[in-house]
Amino acid sequence: MDGSPAVPRSCSPMALLFPADWQLMDPYYFPEVVTGFQSAMALQERTAAVYDYTVAEAMSVLEPGCAVACLLLETAHLQLVERLRDAGYRVLAVNHYSGRRSIPCVRIDDAQGVERAVDHLVGLGHERIGFVRGKPENIDAADRQRGFDAAVKRHGLRHVPEAGAGFTEACGYAAARELLAAPAPPTAFVCASDLAAIGASRAARDCGRFVPHDLSVIGFGDFSVAPYMTPSLTTVRQARLDLGRAAAESLIRLAEEGDTPDIVLQPDLIVRESTAAR
Repeated sequence: MDGSPAVPRSCSPMALLFPADWQLMDPYYFPEVVTGFQSAMALQERTAAVYDYTVAEAMSVLEPGCAVACLLLETAHLQLVERLRDAGYRVLAVNHYSGRRSIPCVRIDDAQGVERAVDHLVGLGHERIGFVRGKPENIDAADRQRGFDAAVKRHGLRHVPEAGAGFTEACGYAAARELLAAPAPPTAFVCASDLAAIGASRAARDCGRFVPHDLSVIGFGDFSVAPYMTPSLTTVRQARLDLGRAAAESLIRLAEEGDTPDIVLQPDLIVRESTAAR
C-alpha cells in the first residue's frame, strides 16, 4: 500500500433526485434514506450527484446516459420519472412506481405494514377501528390506504370510520377529535404516521380517554420519538436506512448493467404500550 487515496471504479454517471425542501418536509424519513444511500455509495467507492426536482425538470444538469434514482412522493414525480425515461435516461424509482413505463423500483411495502397493524388490533379483539389518513396526493398515503382497505375486507370489519388528510401532529389531532365525537367511536386507531399518532393520542386525552385502556393507537414509521412517548407507541417500522442502501446498490447495478430488479422491503410491526386488548 502506498497510502494514496482509493480511486473510484469506472461507472456511468449517477444522480439522486430529491424534493427541493426535503429537509423541512420530514425530519425523520429523508435524513435516514440519504444516510443509507450515501453509506452504500461510499462502501462501493462510487459517487452520485444530488439534485432537487426543480433543477432536474430542465434536464440540463444530467449527463447523457446518466442513471438516475428518483424519490417519488406524489403523482407529479411519477410524471417526471417517465419523462426522464422517455428522454433516454436509466431511471430507478425509490418508492412505489405504478405507471406504465418499464421502470424498476425500490420500495417499502407500506400496504403490508398497515395490514399487519389491523391484524394486531383484530387479534386484540377490536372491531371498531378508525383510520387516520395521510395526504391524499401522497404515494405512501395511498399505499397505506390500500393496506387498510385490504385488511378491513379480509377481516369483514363493518365499522371503520376514516378522517384526516395529513401526516402531522395537528392533522392527527383534528382527525381523532372528529372520529371520537361519533356516536359509536372507534376503540382503536391506525394512523398513517407516527406524528399523526402523537396528535391522535393527545386528542384522546383531551376527550377524556386513556391510551391504551380506552383507545389503542398504532402509528407508522417508528420514528425516534416513538419509544419515548407515554405510553410508548406501537408502530410499523420502516427500514429507511435499508431503503437508502438498496436504492444505491440498485442504482449502481442499473448504471453498470442497464437493468435491475424491483426490490420490496418488508416492514415490521413493533408492539409497545399504546395497544391493548379491547
